[in-house]
Amino acid sequence: MARIEGGHPEGKRFFWRGMEILSSYELEQVVGQIETPEEAQEFLKLYREYTPHADRNIAYVAGRFDYEKMNKIYQLFGIWF
Repeated sequence: MARIEGGHPEGKRFFWRGMEILSSYELEQVVGQIETPEEAQEFLKLYREYTPHADRNIAYVAGRFDYEKMNKIYQLFGIWF
């Protein structure tokens, strides 16, 4: 479902469900589609391996959604800022 690959000129590459996450836009799309705490924790575990800024990045894109969706994302991922 998710993977990290090397070989990219700028370092590692991160994929989730076949989609490469290159920007906050792609991260927003992926985070907004995650529906279960288990899936969120699986994503978060691998995303934390990819970047030390994982929690902040997810909190940032969560803020682009309406209040209800933002809180759902915070709860699913277990992150609070």
